[in-house]
Amino acid sequence: MKPKQPIGISADIFKEEYKKLGSMSRDELIVLIVLLGSLVLFATERMHGIPTPATALGALFILIMTKIITPPELNTGINWDVVMFFGVTVGLSALFGFAKVAGWFEPIIRPTILSLADNALVFMLAATLGLMLIRFIDVPWGFTTAALTAVVLIPVFNNFGIHPLVASFAYLDAINFFLLGYQQPWILMAEGMIQGRGWAPSHVTMFGLIYTVSVIVAILVSVPYWRMIGVIAN
Repeated sequence: MKPKQPIGISADIFKEEYKKLGSMSRDELIVLIVLLGSLVLFATERMHGIPTPATALGALFILIMTKIITPPELNTGINWDVVMFFGVTVGLSALFGFAKVAGWFEPIIRPTILSLADNALVFMLAATLGLMLIRFIDVPWGFTTAALTAVVLIPVFNNFGIHPLVASFAYLDAINFFLLGYQQPWILMAEGMIQGRGWAPSHVTMFGLIYTVSVIVAILVSVPYWRMIGVIAN
């Protein structure tokens, strides 16, 4: 919340505090090199063929070997339950694609979705709000739902002229949706780091409602524009 009185911290105070930090330490230099090296390897994976997980594990190995990260910190510094949960659930989308589960699921959801696509505005509002509701169950950004339902976007485009990029707007809205803290992994991670001292649950709900209203307004404004530029036919 904004303080009632000006804080009154001058730029000189920041300069003094910065001077107190001193020169870069050995650990800071190693972390900087590892971070920059990892980012370069992440960005050039197609060139050298080193998988992203291997790069990340290699960076962790270097930090452990240089004693920047110690074994006790691995046990207490990370909420492994949250990491494992979201790691597994995010990977479900790739698993469903490999096992072709979406192909089994399509006949079930296709009639309902196509019945709404005759009106683009109704379709976008229904799809967005429906995906938001599913996010109460499909916690990790709704990736599992996206993997199961994305196959319907092509018939929606072929039959009703709603471009897949327009329909994907509903997925993006749902990915960022939250009313409760557990619906956004970043909120859970942040609360774990600051021990719940950053905000109250009511703040999360309030800003989640603001976000939801903003999304609805954005859809109402965007649909006429999408029609005008030709990415919606009806």
